[in-house]
Amino acid sequence: MGRSSPSRLGIPIGIAGLGRGGEGKDGYEVSVPRRRPPLLERGAEPRAKLPPARGPRRAVGRRPAGGGGTPGDATADQMDAVAAIAERFGHDEIRVSHEQNLILPHVAETDLRAVYDGLVTAELATANAGFITDIIACPGLDYCALANACSIPVAQRISQRFGDIARQREIGDLKIKISGCINACGHHHVGHIGILGVDKAGEEWYQVTIGGRQNGAAKPLPDIESTRGGGAAIGRIIGPSFARDQVPGVVDRLIRTYLGLRDSEEERFIDVVDRVGIEPFKQDVYADPAFAKPQAQEAAHV
Repeated sequence: MGRSSPSRLGIPIGIAGLGRGGEGKDGYEVSVPRRRPPLLERGAEPRAKLPPARGPRRAVGRRPAGGGGTPGDATADQMDAVAAIAERFGHDEIRVSHEQNLILPHVAETDLRAVYDGLVTAELATANAGFITDIIACPGLDYCALANACSIPVAQRISQRFGDIARQREIGDLKIKISGCINACGHHHVGHIGILGVDKAGEEWYQVTIGGRQNGAAKPLPDIESTRGGGAAIGRIIGPSFARDQVPGVVDRLIRTYLGLRDSEEERFIDVVDRVGIEPFKQDVYADPAFAKPQAQEAAHV
């Protein structure tokens, strides 16, 4: 995964319901402190309000808890903190999900507030699970010999651009997935917004897709290019590739188009793409003068 300090991991911050977990109970995801928190008493009252869980709640008892930090950044102190929390509150067990979350599967419900209190102290209590900064990214060119382009710096730039939690909540459920090559370790092809790094004449470029999902399609998609199965769909390429520095701006333009098209706050990005197709998004992106020059440069390399 890289250097010991700082190491680079694509694990998001957040607190969220996880569905059934250890001992058949419901679960929460929680963040991992940036530094080792002080030892906390079980059942302690929190110094800050615990955000509501994003997910089903069906039972009480023991609940899985997960953690992470800014995509690409996990220091040795953070990993020590994960171990300390797992030892004190999670029966010494940590699991890793395919969405790059660390999960402590056996945290008592009475300890959730104490864990969250430690996260507040460590300034890692932002509940962004399932939001735009909850990004999956492969190691990319920084650490992988197969990669054509970097993934982690792109994820970090997007996270910084959308760092305001109020804006993340306004955008709602959104899955961004980034791969540094066609091997697709970041699952870009099933991201609501997918980003694929490509090599053109020795330079890094990024192909953007929208409309992918690993499940949850409510109705047939509007064109035959989509691959469906059990609600899954492959994202569709919006057009020519972009330079690395342009990718956060492209994502921003896609989000602004979505917010302008959605019928209500409940209509997700993927729902709008299903309803209107990719053309409105494509037109808004390539009509922006900020992306004209990279597009022309990319065409010269084809």
